[in-house]
Amino acid sequence: MIDFYPTLIDLCALPEKPILDGRSFAPLLSDPNQPWNFPTVTINGYGNASIADERWRYIRYQDGTQELYDLQSDPQEWTNLASIATERNRSAIKRLSAYVPQTFTAPIPSSKGRFERKNAKDPTLKASRDLSQLK
Repeated sequence: MIDFYPTLIDLCALPEKPILDGRSFAPLLSDPNQPWNFPTVTINGYGNASIADERWRYIRYQDGTQELYDLQSDPQEWTNLASIATERNRSAIKRLSAYVPQTFTAPIPSSKGRFERKNAKDPTLKASRDLSQLK
């Protein structure tokens, strides 16, 4: 999702916004077969990130726990390689962990219970019109 805005900026020829985290995938729209050397970043809750490329999937949780899967030899992600200290695994973790966000936006506060009063009217809304008075 973070790549949509930069892509629209690119397609509409608008000024770039360097503060955005995403990158435009507009070049892939004109040539889907060209190389794309950027992993996919997925955020699942505050502080939890998953980074995946063509071969590897790396997950880091808020508490620092890590997972690493070799998608070529283990496409179902059964074997967590993060604690197996081989050069190949360390290299994959180092490369993919560079894409984990350094900061996360604070979670949206829950509204549970705030809007459950029956017949409560929002004071910011205009008063209802009497529909029987409409012609």
